[in-house]
Amino acid sequence: GMLFPLLFIIIGTLTSFFTEAIYLKFILKKEDVKKSLKYSYAIFPGLFLSLILPINTPILILVLGAMVATIIGKMIYGGFGHNIFNPALIGCLFVITIFGGVIENLGGYKNVLEVDTISLATPLSNQHALETIGNYDTLVKPFGNLLDFFIGTIPGAIGETSALLCIVAYLYLSITRTIKWKIPLVYVGVVFVMTWAIGNMNGLGIWYPIFQVLSGGLMFGAVFMATDPVTSPVTSTGQIIYASLLGILTVTFR
Repeated sequence: GMLFPLLFIIIGTLTSFFTEAIYLKFILKKEDVKKSLKYSYAIFPGLFLSLILPINTPILILVLGAMVATIIGKMIYGGFGHNIFNPALIGCLFVITIFGGVIENLGGYKNVLEVDTISLATPLSNQHALETIGNYDTLVKPFGNLLDFFIGTIPGAIGETSALLCIVAYLYLSITRTIKWKIPLVYVGVVFVMTWAIGNMNGLGIWYPIFQVLSGGLMFGAVFMATDPVTSPVTSTGQIIYASLLGILTVTFR
């Protein structure tokens, strides 16, 4: 059970890698496939897809999703640098839209321990079911406390539950200039300020915006999805506007 998440990630990653290799060899007729793969970041669609899918996704569905992410989300546009959407999100949309019911019947986002101890699916699905703004007892307590949200011992996808690890990743990727550091900072900041205002108008404490920031994979999305090098802005002003709009849309949809 402890090793399954690692196996899940490895299978998703390898599926994307070999799918792209086959596409390069037989569809694009590349003579030097090895050289093309060296600079194409072939593992990432499947890697990120496996980190955002429910843990109870059947392996065959994961493989199919990784193939869709690689081919439909990336290769048909011309490969890395030409895709207009995030490949992993394309794969996730495909899987959840077609197989969401199947995955939910198998346990959805909950691991073996959570199936026996937590009756609710995820913090955001619980919030949606309430049909009200809720309070600390109805939003946070069913899953423990805010420390559980921060560390990651709550139901959710493999990569999205631990805000702590997402922050560590953000610091490392920013210091090494791998990502555009302004995007996650502005995105999370806008969500925090907006939900603080909403909570304040409804008599809720500072816990409410913290709950919103630590829920629903927002931290993972801010660090790894919003900063996609191909589909995010390159100018400083563009990054601030882009991240601000992402924050506004996130709060609006929630």
